[in-house]
Amino acid sequence: FCHDKDFHVSPFNPIDQLYRWQVKVKQQPDNCLQVRIAIDISDERGEVLKTGIKMSGVPMTEATVRDSLRKNPLMNMTSLTRIYWHAFKLYAIKKVPYINYDEKLADSKQQQAANKKNSV
Repeated sequence: FCHDKDFHVSPFNPIDQLYRWQVKVKQQPDNCLQVRIAIDISDERGEVLKTGIKMSGVPMTEATVRDSLRKNPLMNMTSLTRIYWHAFKLYAIKKVPYINYDEKLADSKQQQAANKKNSV
């Protein structure tokens, strides 16, 4: 399914983008689900980002949770570190402009209020 960007994900991507999603769910022989999610993001420049993830479920038991934490103890910290490292590289090194959606949203709300006031 497709939709225009109407939510804020990255302060480095403009709001006027198209999101194209593909979601596939497959039953595994062990009765668990395998889920594949792909997203293509495009705008007037063409394709901007193409990414996806494929996950297989396992029953959530004490043993599987304990095993996951043992195998991946720093996963959350590693993910956050990578997100902010890439944001730093985009902003400080590659000089990609930061887009402040809060200001755009506030301006938009002020314009809507002014339009309502003028039309009355």
